[in-house]
Amino acid sequence: MEKEPWIIVVTHGFFGKELLNSAKMILGEIKNAYGFALEHSMSPEELYASIAEEVKDAPEKSVIFVDLFGGTPSNVALKLSKERNFQLISGVSLPMLIEFEMSRLQKDHSYAVEKCMDAAKSGVRDVVQEFENKEK
Repeated sequence: MEKEPWIIVVTHGFFGKELLNSAKMILGEIKNAYGFALEHSMSPEELYASIAEEVKDAPEKSVIFVDLFGGTPSNVALKLSKERNFQLISGVSLPMLIEFEMSRLQKDHSYAVEKCMDAAKSGVRDVVQEFENKEK
């Protein structure tokens, strides 16, 4: 049986680690989920080394979530994703992490990625407008 993909979150500052903490508050324990912070004085090489060491046992098709496309966390994660055959998704959000966690054991890897991408798209809404439309 194929090992479940790990969740790896890499962001500027501690945003990603706190997103994981929030997801755990909602879902309970999340196994094989790791957050990494690019700190102010940290070099890209230091960030890479800290991630690579921690995820050395992660299975192929694990997913790295980053905050900004093209930023240092994204660039560092791209290198790792190419070396290890990991999926890399930018624009991480709480709905994405929750959906991926709920989907990663249900079916195959691509299903979980698709579900988290759908959650990202549907998670951005003008709440006031939504309620005004419902009242009409």
